Amino acid sequence: MVPGAGVGLKVVPKLPKSIRSFKSGRRKRRRSDVVPLGPSISSRRGSVSIGSFLSFSKLRLFADDDNTPILTFREAFGVLGPFLVLMVLGCSTWTLWLIILSVAPNTVANWLMNTSQLDDGQFWLIPDEWSTLQIFSVTGLAVVLIFYFYVLLKMLVWRSQKNALQNKLDTIFVYWEAMGSAENSQHMWIQRACSSSWMVYQQWKTFTNIHGKNRKFWNLCLKLHDLVMLSLLLRDLLEAGTPVRIAYGFSVMASLNALSCAISILFPRGTALFEILLDTLFDFAATVIYPLTVLYYCSKNFHFDRAVFAINMELLPIGSFERRARMYANPAEIALVRSSFDSLRIQDRIDFFLRIGMNLAFSYRCKRIVEVLIEIKCRDHRREGPKKSIQQQPIYFSSSRLQNIIQRPVPKSAAIPFIAYSIGIFVVTREAITTSQDVCSKYPQCVVFAYRWRNTNYCPCRALVDGNPAPRTYYEWTHPVDATETVKALSSAGTLETLQLVNRQFTVFPEEIRGCHHLNLISLINCGTEELPRWAKEFHDLQYLQVEGKIGSNNLDDLAVDLFSDMPELRYLQLGIHPRMLRFPPLEGAPNLKSIIFSRLYNLVEFPPLTHQPRLERLEFGACKHLPYLPDLHYVVSLARFAIFQGGYLCCNGFRGTCNLTDPYCQRTTCLKNTSLLATPATLQVFTEFSDGVCQPNTVLSQVPTPETIQMCEGIPFRECQIPGLQLNTTVTGMCYNHRMQALACNPDPDKIKVRRRQIQEHVGIPCDPEVEAWLGCTNNSK
Repeated sequence: MVPGAGVGLKVVPKLPKSIRSFKSGRRKRRRSDVVPLGPSISSRRGSVSIGSFLSFSKLRLFADDDNTPILTFREAFGVLGPFLVLMVLGCSTWTLWLIILSVAPNTVANWLMNTSQLDDGQFWLIPDEWSTLQIFSVTGLAVVLIFYFYVLLKMLVWRSQKNALQNKLDTIFVYWEAMGSAENSQHMWIQRACSSSWMVYQQWKTFTNIHGKNRKFWNLCLKLHDLVMLSLLLRDLLEAGTPVRIAYGFSVMASLNALSCAISILFPRGTALFEILLDTLFDFAATVIYPLTVLYYCSKNFHFDRAVFAINMELLPIGSFERRARMYANPAEIALVRSSFDSLRIQDRIDFFLRIGMNLAFSYRCKRIVEVLIEIKCRDHRREGPKKSIQQQPIYFSSSRLQNIIQRPVPKSAAIPFIAYSIGIFVVTREAITTSQDVCSKYPQCVVFAYRWRNTNYCPCRALVDGNPAPRTYYEWTHPVDATETVKALSSAGTLETLQLVNRQFTVFPEEIRGCHHLNLISLINCGTEELPRWAKEFHDLQYLQVEGKIGSNNLDDLAVDLFSDMPELRYLQLGIHPRMLRFPPLEGAPNLKSIIFSRLYNLVEFPPLTHQPRLERLEFGACKHLPYLPDLHYVVSLARFAIFQGGYLCCNGFRGTCNLTDPYCQRTTCLKNTSLLATPATLQVFTEFSDGVCQPNTVLSQVPTPETIQMCEGIPFRECQIPGLQLNTTVTGMCYNHRMQALACNPDPDKIKVRRRQIQEHVGIPCDPEVEAWLGCTNNSK
């Protein structure tokens, strides 16, 4: 009390320096820094002024700030403290991992699945070039990460009821009130604007503050936000064909989330701490537990014999078909893992708002838990103090009004939609899964399909995988199953993204495929495909294109000139056994190509420039005998693999500088006369750098299966066989083998025999049969 002041006067707490300096001009009009305890005179007349209300608000703000105790970590959080810190640190680590996933998705996938050594790190063919969406994704996740750090600071440093950010916000509004309180009519609009801002701010706090009158309605809004996000995410999971167990698990989680909200509405006596803790657990499950479950599924459902592949890489020469890991991996597993892994990535604008929105909601809930715990402990400390100051508060801010506020309950009728949602979300999920399973059950070739609850006559297939990678008889080889009708049926829904056929008859693309605008992988091996339609240029999302012709079939002719005019996503291009192909179209519209592999394009005479392929890492030519030159490789700055095996005219026709027509590869050609086509210094440097795999002599007999070499194996793999040698009356020992996934035939390649012997020695690969493979070192103990 100030000496001389009457009873009922109260000392005003000292204001911050910024406020004191602003109000220094008004101090001359004040007799002392005291204010009456009760309402102002104007309020007694029935008209409380906004200015007087804000003055008391201002005093109360700083009075609370001065009286707020500084709590220790143990006092504030008790036994929950370490768990909260671990949870926030775990969420921060997970968010950082998501940022790395957005920056380098291919690297993350290789690390997770242990595939970094497969196909030069491009096994999963995940695009990793920067885009606008990627920049926004990293920025949004960085904001979430900063929010988690803020929560950590609030726990470890700012353990007061109002932290530095809240104090700053309150100071700004008090500053506005001071401006609005100026006794000058020309500032009346300022007073109204500031007063309105203050009232909006106060109303906002009644919703968001843990003791706010309308807090339960704010919780309801947050719950609606959560359920909308979960519904949209579940829709995407069902549409992507996520594994059934994961889809059901996610729907159950969303159902329980809605049910918990309905229970809290019907029984509103739950504390703020309990409600926020419960909501946080559901958010944690959606943003962290679910993605970790997906990663676990990916790691446990992909199987690849790395030991066999390591032997192939060691013993087989560059350019061998068996050195391409993706060719021998299970395509169904690749499709399932890729779809599951992609469900964690931000791939479009909807994904962006879903992922960032859910992570922000969870980080906000973490902040709310910390605030509730701090508020409870601060309130307990104040209750232990003297009661006198509580009784002396103005009637607008009495303790009974602040700490015993009756929070408005949400009408119980609002629980009905949440109960309906909790039941409906599971019913819809089950109906979608069972409906699509029924429609697609007659097509086992469809290994991934969307789940849609509306019954249609078409299977919404996403990945079609069909074939026999190891035909054993001549009849199987010459009478393959025609897959045209199957492809037509499974592409009618327009959802097909992966088309992979091995040893199936598929000569012409049906018109139905044209509607599959998101087709990103085409792999046709030994299918006798005779043309790529002109409308194939409309596959703008195509990432992988492989067409291996079949011996004895017509196979591909020259491709359309504008086929690659607009394929910005194309990464992998492989063509083989197309003797009718003479010229290859330009590649200007495929700037992101990373691998080009041509094999047995015997009559190819023209290859396009590579001026727009700076990311090209692999360039291989096998048995392209008539290819006279290559374009300038100056622009190919990322090349990691380069090979020209089984020769070609360019090896000896003067393209590299010296023309040698006595070379076995150039006995039927002439020297290159057009000097503009000669190898540039940059091209010669590439030839020198990769000389071990360029234009080496070919000493291997033909590995093309013939009726005779197929019949001598009688369908028994790894059997010893004999074929005529290069010299008259000589034979060469071979092994029955499915070369390039062709028919099982006697193969004279000694490298493949070495590979099988090593497999038997190291007990890897297919178990050996001592009766058949004794000549390779197989015994009863080798099984």
